[in-house]
Amino acid sequence: MPRRCQWILSMVACLTAQLAGLRAATESLGRSDTLVVFNRRMQESESVARHYARRRHIHPKMVLGLSLPQTETILRKDYAEDLEKPVLQFLRKSGALQFDSDFKAPEAVSFSNSGVPGSAVKTASIRHIVLCYGVPSQIVESSSAHEPGAEKLPTEFRRNAAAVDTELATLPDEPLKLALVGPRRNPVFGTTNAAAIGPAKGVIIVARLDAPTPSIVTNMIDNALKAEEFGLWGRAYFDSRGLTNGSYKAGDDWVRSAARVSKTLGWETALDESPDTLPPGYIMSHIALYAGWYHGSVCGPFLQKQMEFVPGAIAYHLHSLSASTIRSDSQSWVGPLLAKGATATLGYVAEPYLQTTAELGVLFSRLLIAGFSFGEAAYASIPALSWQTTVIGDPHYKPVPRRHPTLHSEMELAGSPLIEWSYLRLVNLNLQTGMPAANVIGFLESSDVLKTSPMLQEKIADLYLREGKVFDMIKAQEKALSLSTSPQQKARIILSLAPRLALYEREKDAVKLYKEFLTAFPDYADKKVVQDKLDALEGKPR
Repeated sequence: MPRRCQWILSMVACLTAQLAGLRAATESLGRSDTLVVFNRRMQESESVARHYARRRHIHPKMVLGLSLPQTETILRKDYAEDLEKPVLQFLRKSGALQFDSDFKAPEAVSFSNSGVPGSAVKTASIRHIVLCYGVPSQIVESSSAHEPGAEKLPTEFRRNAAAVDTELATLPDEPLKLALVGPRRNPVFGTTNAAAIGPAKGVIIVARLDAPTPSIVTNMIDNALKAEEFGLWGRAYFDSRGLTNGSYKAGDDWVRSAARVSKTLGWETALDESPDTLPPGYIMSHIALYAGWYHGSVCGPFLQKQMEFVPGAIAYHLHSLSASTIRSDSQSWVGPLLAKGATATLGYVAEPYLQTTAELGVLFSRLLIAGFSFGEAAYASIPALSWQTTVIGDPHYKPVPRRHPTLHSEMELAGSPLIEWSYLRLVNLNLQTGMPAANVIGFLESSDVLKTSPMLQEKIADLYLREGKVFDMIKAQEKALSLSTSPQQKARIILSLAPRLALYEREKDAVKLYKEFLTAFPDYADKKVVQDKLDALEGKPR
């Protein structure tokens, strides 16, 4: 063999060895606290799993393929044999979950809603299980799984159907052999300590990366990571029903509580308290947070072709069947919300009853104040496991990765366009502490960021109005309109600005704005109202 060929072969062998060593080193650095599960029968399921594992630097050995039905439902016996059992075996064999062989389950514990007396877990390195697109989400009711004594439960809880996620979350209690019927008390519900959520407490954080299409799931993964760079920024929208009494008031209290958390933290927050859900003509721009109830399927402004969810947005609509299907972009709620651009949500595969649904005040306070990850906050907010809740989104996603002062400094150093949102938050926080609007106006007017920020121009317009400076307000709104790249923000500004221009003898400018609006938004739900205002300005009969 010629020397040149020998040299080439030697170099190839050397490079191959170096690549193998690099690959081994990279794999050894992968996180091993997360198990990623996909459906072997769906190529798209494995693609999602590999993409997620790569983006989150999860050890390749912690990616597990199982042969599962390609439907959203799975029979109880198939769940036990084809999903729960192999996952448990994998965790035991890998040493990720070890049980105390001397643990004795108390005979007195027979039903899953009775609570967990102690833990059978000896050691555990596993903390998260992520179920990927293609893994069934619902365990079907099984009449053959009758359990003596089930009649002791309230009638509505005499069911063994459940969401796969929150059933699998109870794996650490497998040695207890608790009953399948009814909900099981969540031992970490309401916790303020994120580190407490884990197998030692009887809980594994199980979430799913699922949506109507695999490409939507990929976007969810990427958007969560994008938002984590400088945190989640945008506007918050909450839709209550205005209830003041009755058994459903608790749901309204949760929505209001979440809105209070958002507003207290300086978010630009809108709370609707009318009995109906948000109307079709309700304008929503830069949606970072949404929570509302109660309609059976996606409705109102969410039926628009394009929604302005920011990367990392968390959206939740409380309804008993909000996750009856996840793989539809038009039915129920979770699928359409994700298809429109939301990054994470929660839902219910079947009737959970209000008392077992997520408490939104807990969810949002843990996410925005305590710095929990999405998975941690979700499990802190759910009163019951082994029941109907499904958690959809990257459980590692942290919408508030660092404290506000740190993020603000980082954004300024990086020249991030998101800095305008941080200034907006500072303005709102100062207003909440009682700082006079005039002082806040002075702060904004001295800021260079105001000159290029449509968000801050819109905010200072509101402050000018509060101070009675109408012409300054109009000037700021016009500036915001010229700077904005958000169609929904433009729509909101036009519908606020045009009538004021007409009021202050600028009818021609108002007419021009209304015409621009009707051209830009031909499908606007309240188009007739806008047309009537335009006709009135032009002197046309209605």
